[in-house]
Amino acid sequence: MQFSKKHLTGGIFVLFLLFLTGTSTVVANEKGGSKTQLLMDLDYALKNAKENFSNLDDSQSLIGEEIKAINEQAVSLKGQLDYIEILGAQSKKKILAIKKQIAEIKNQILTLKEREGTQSGYRDELRELMQSLVSELYIQYRFTTDVGKNLDSSKLLLASVASSDILQFESGLVAIAEVAESAARRLEAIDSGISDTREVIAKKEKTLALLEKRVRAEQENILAHKLSKEVLLAETKGKESTYQRLLAETIREQDEVLQQIERLKDNKKFIEEKLDAVDIENYQKTIALDTSTVSRATPLNWPVTPTLGLSAYFQDEEYLNTIGIPHEAIDIPVLHGSSVRASRSGIVSKVNLPKDKKGYAYVMLSHKESFVTLYGHMSDIFVEEGETVYTGQVIGLSGGTPGTDGAGWLTTGAHLHFEVFKDWKHVDPLAYLPIEYLPLEYVPEKYLERAQSLTRKVKR
Repeated sequence: MQFSKKHLTGGIFVLFLLFLTGTSTVVANEKGGSKTQLLMDLDYALKNAKENFSNLDDSQSLIGEEIKAINEQAVSLKGQLDYIEILGAQSKKKILAIKKQIAEIKNQILTLKEREGTQSGYRDELRELMQSLVSELYIQYRFTTDVGKNLDSSKLLLASVASSDILQFESGLVAIAEVAESAARRLEAIDSGISDTREVIAKKEKTLALLEKRVRAEQENILAHKLSKEVLLAETKGKESTYQRLLAETIREQDEVLQQIERLKDNKKFIEEKLDAVDIENYQKTIALDTSTVSRATPLNWPVTPTLGLSAYFQDEEYLNTIGIPHEAIDIPVLHGSSVRASRSGIVSKVNLPKDKKGYAYVMLSHKESFVTLYGHMSDIFVEEGETVYTGQVIGLSGGTPGTDGAGWLTTGAHLHFEVFKDWKHVDPLAYLPIEYLPLEYVPEKYLERAQSLTRKVKR
């Protein structure tokens, strides 16, 4: 042999060291990144949410000023029509903002997929070199050992390897074996990095799908606002007196709700006794009917999944300025006909089905600890007064699309109107719901700290 085995093994050894050195930075970055990826994603989400909240807040302030200007004279048909126009413009602004987010996430996914391709390339090269190394080790092992698997000096002499190089050759074999073992660890690290990257891509794609869903929802809102305007004009025939009559009807409906609350207060003992009688069954039913947004840590649960955020808040100033009635609820955008679930086990204390099917339909539930919940703009109701219902049980279908059954006269789009009473007084539902299931950009500032502390526990 003109080319000694020492040179051959030494060359392979150097080649592997160079390759592993080149990949070590990538692997180290991937492994280091994998440990902090969740926190980085969370920090990014929280930062993004704060920015979105700030932008939304600024937008709301501008819209609030416009609405205030509209209503400086008085609550009127013209004011309501102008308000609907503003809502449509707001939806268009939201669509533009969301589309910007979509473009950013698509770019992030593209970058991540390129990284995955690079990682896969390193992995394939490393596997190929490892196979060559293992093959060379096997050849050297067979060539330089005897039947008893001991190093055979005579075979080394026949291979023209100088006696002074025998010990170096044996050390070279050991070194190559160590490099092979190190390479195997590197390969495992790269595989882990690829897995982490794919997991991040999956999360990004899930977020992308959600944002695209929000765009569709806002596009539907624009159509609903247009329909709302058409329905309002059709019902009023453009007459201010007719609008005021519809407004008075809405106020009367709210007064009826408050009167019902007073009746429940007077019958508190009876309600508590009835709920106590079904307490064990209540617990069993609650377990069976759990949904993805049921929390044991809060008194109430979301009646519909708040994937699309909120379209109106508790004591919303815009609503008051425009319609002239306090908004003692939250409005949760949801597709018309979505299942509405009992926020907590309780008794059906009121089912309101107006004679005019297009009037305001709602369900009221009484619960323990002096809680009462109300579910408004119901397009269909599946329960009866006096019936016991359980957490997560479907009690009806959502509505709110202008001109449809149960929507009422002043609705501006499909949503669930959700009211909460505690100790017979209106309270902010967000104070009693698992806030971590609400998209962060829709969480009011006073609840943001609680939402941030709980978000880590939720798989979005």
